[in-house]
Formats: sequence, structure tokens, C-alpha cells
Amino acid sequence: MRTESSRAFPGRGRPPVRSRRIARGAVAVAAALTAAAALAAAPKAPPGWKPGWLAAPASYLGRYDLTAASAAGAAEKGARGELTLFIQVAFPGKPGVPSGIISLRDARNDEVAYLTDLDHDGTQRLALVHGGAFVAPPIGTFTVTTAAGGVVGGTLEARGLGTLRLTFKRFSTNPAP
Repeated sequence: MRTESSRAFPGRGRPPVRSRRIARGAVAVAAALTAAAALAAAPKAPPGWKPGWLAAPASYLGRYDLTAASAAGAAEKGARGELTLFIQVAFPGKPGVPSGIISLRDARNDEVAYLTDLDHDGTQRLALVHGGAFVAPPIGTFTVTTAAGGVVGGTLEARGLGTLRLTFKRFSTNPAP
């Protein structure tokens, strides 16, 4: 409750409504600038790249097992992993987009990376890699060199994961577990 004494002495009690609005506005602007800076620094598909992976999604959608991993000792550590490629519907009534999840495990670590923006330039395929969630800022790329005959292979480069050469073999055309 505001009293005459708190009105007379601005340093007492709650700040005036205008000051609170300005402070909230400053916090909102700072948050927006931080988010914009993170998105600006995030990797993006190169100019001229087109959506999709050069083939009908049905030819690569499904579940895959990791068959080979090369990085600093990854194969020797007994790395295991999966790749799931599926159509994600982000907004009801909008068309779905190809997306994926890579899960990698070894004796000490469990890592999950989310793939979005599956694009191509006519010969090369690329996906943006997100850590933590599909809506998190991108942390790297997955450059696909092989996507035929039930095999997906390529190079995953991401902050926190380093550079990994991965090969996956499809065991199911159904992306659902």
C-alpha cells in the first residue's frame, strides 16, 4: 500500500510504474540481443542450398545403427549410437520437414544431437546440428557423404563434440521405436 510518505520520498517503497516498465523493457531488449547474437553466430546452410537430401524422404527416413566412428579413439572406446531420420511437424496444419536425432554413447559419455535444415547443393548434403533441443541455437553441421543403399555416412562437426566421422546402417524404415 502506498502512503503519502513513500510518495514524498522516491527512494522508499516500490519504484514508480514507469521505472518498472523501463527496467522490464531493458531486460527484454538485452534478452533479444543475446538471442540474436547467438543466432547470428550459429552455422547456416550456405547460400544457394536447397531443402532436402536429393532424394525422396522415404529413401532415407528410418532408424540406423552406428557401424563405424572415427575420432580420437572413438572406435577403440566401443562407441555405440543410433541415427533416427523422420518428418517433424512443428506446427499443426503446416507441412512436416525432415529432421533427425543422433545419439552416441561410449564408456564415459552419452551425447544427443538434433538435426534440422536438411539441405543440399546438388551433390553434397548437409544438416544443422543443435545441442539440447531442436529449437536450441545450432552448434555445428553434419555433412553427409553417403546416403544410399541403407547407409548414411558423414562428418559431424559440433562444439563440444569435435569432429567425428560416422557411418550408420539402416535397420528399419519406420522411424518410430
